[in-house]
Amino acid sequence: MNILKAFSVPLVVALLSMYTYGHAAAASGSFNTKITLVPSCSLTPASDVDFGTIDLMDLSRDLQQSVSLTLTCSKGVQFSVALSPSNGANLGNGVLTNAQTGATIPYTLSSDPTNTVPWGNLALVNVPSYVSDGFSRVFNVYVTVPRAGLGALLQGGSYSDTVGVGVTY
Repeated sequence: MNILKAFSVPLVVALLSMYTYGHAAAASGSFNTKITLVPSCSLTPASDVDFGTIDLMDLSRDLQQSVSLTLTCSKGVQFSVALSPSNGANLGNGVLTNAQTGATIPYTLSSDPTNTVPWGNLALVNVPSYVSDGFSRVFNVYVTVPRAGLGALLQGGSYSDTVGVGVTY
């Protein structure tokens, strides 16, 4: 019984105060949740292209190496991939340069191993365009040094160039 008395007094006071001050009121509202998604792409080159050490007396064939570029874009994003040798050529023709002598060796960039589809940076000419499915995509770039560019007058030494990769989306 003591327990009943202990709860009954506060309960009566609470009920009386509600009666005295009117009925309890309720308020409500709402809020929105939002997010803005920005399309994006990320590019990961696999490695540098290294033709290794070549004997100047054995220039019987074109030299070719490839590099893989992994590109991931948001789903539905239209994108293109442009390649730009450091000489500014936009048709996929670059030159490897000997930093000590200034001698150069020509090379070409292409999207196929037969070197028939040049890959440069002229939109609608030699820059492939795609629509992303949201998954990573691997692009192979073939770098070819034609044997005609490796003449007997060529000086020995190290030759290099930097190719810029531009993704537009």
